[in-house]
Amino acid sequence: MDRRDLLKGLAALGLLGLGAPLRAQVPAVTPAGRRHRRLQGAEAQALFDAVFAHLPAAQREVLRDPRREVQIALTRIEREADGSARFATATFGVQRQRWFPAASVVKLPIALLVAEVLEAANLGFNARTVLASAPRSGNWEAAEPLVEPVWQTLWRLLVVSENVPFNRLYDLLGPDRIHARLAELGFDDVRMISRLGSPDARLNRQTVASRIEAPETGPDGEFAWVPRWTSDARRAAARRFPFGSALKGAAWQDDRGRIETGPRDFSTANFLPLEDAHAMLLRLAFPEATRRSQRWALSATTRLSLLRIIGLFPRESPLLATGTHAPAAFGDGYAKFFVVGDRNAAPRGFRSFGKTGEAFGHQGETALLTEADGQGEVLMSANLYANADGVLNDDRYEYDTVSRPFLAALGRAALAAERERPRPHRAGAAFLPTVLGLG
Repeated sequence: MDRRDLLKGLAALGLLGLGAPLRAQVPAVTPAGRRHRRLQGAEAQALFDAVFAHLPAAQREVLRDPRREVQIALTRIEREADGSARFATATFGVQRQRWFPAASVVKLPIALLVAEVLEAANLGFNARTVLASAPRSGNWEAAEPLVEPVWQTLWRLLVVSENVPFNRLYDLLGPDRIHARLAELGFDDVRMISRLGSPDARLNRQTVASRIEAPETGPDGEFAWVPRWTSDARRAAARRFPFGSALKGAAWQDDRGRIETGPRDFSTANFLPLEDAHAMLLRLAFPEATRRSQRWALSATTRLSLLRIIGLFPRESPLLATGTHAPAAFGDGYAKFFVVGDRNAAPRGFRSFGKTGEAFGHQGETALLTEADGQGEVLMSANLYANADGVLNDDRYEYDTVSRPFLAALGRAALAAERERPRPHRAGAAFLPTVLGLG
């Protein structure tokens, strides 16, 4: 990258709101643990009854169909007069030990982990990552550079959900470092043990040498990239699905179109329990919802910068202006399933801050849904199975007819329930779009 490319990247970073004014708009973090309740029994049922009442009949049938394996986590946000909040979380159909594909939702935690590394090294998103060679397996294009600015990696990863940036960061951090930090945060059951597009468990344990470089200008005005963080090539410890075998499907179609009957074992695939994905986003958006030891080690500026990235629609990404992506290929619902998954344009004032995932007949999303008028605000995660024939890898999934319509309707239902619910303080619901400069 030359200096002109760096300046272009720094200009793009200005769109992220990385400057000091963000800090002044962040509510004070309250003492840990006192603001977050777990709803159970009648309280949890009442919360979901209010949401499901707004679902069309076809989507209520999906809820009742055990083949769909619907699971939902929902956090209700109670705003107070000073803009702070209290939280109440309930779950529906969640079975923690049931494997389902982490898919692209796993891109959210890897972005957060890399942001923590940058924070600890006192670096911003204008730093760049450098791989010594291409990863040993997984999605990687021949023209993919080994050097890329972090801001560009994050936009590719989180806004248009490319797989290659995940594999870049996977090799940068390495599975051992990833899991050590996740364990510190209490996410012991999460498995990030596979590059995207790689079924080879042995190669997924081997990462290449990498480093993070920062731009610096010397006293005489000379410009240089200076290594500030390095990682050697290494072999990670073997890890598997934490609850035994991860069997899925009635059959598997191989690359030649042949059908192998019986379930497939995904024990060496990535795994991100729905509740953990939900908690990861909750801690990013509202660190006061958990005790200090389990918060992401991020400054308010970095935290809100990440939120802004995951709140962008693809048409708003600066990468579209560079020719990296074609705007026509991405509608508003491309990587946002709640509310807009079954349509191309988002409702006026609607924002979704989160990450979707889609693989092997499963679709899901973890997102904070907001409306600019302050009437609706809810954090929700959901996943379901849309694969009637039970055959995996045949690309005959029911995404367009079952899962996308369901997730879109569920998002609209959750916001409708919030609009109906009596709340003394509604103005705070527009906090995130307002503070991030999003309409």
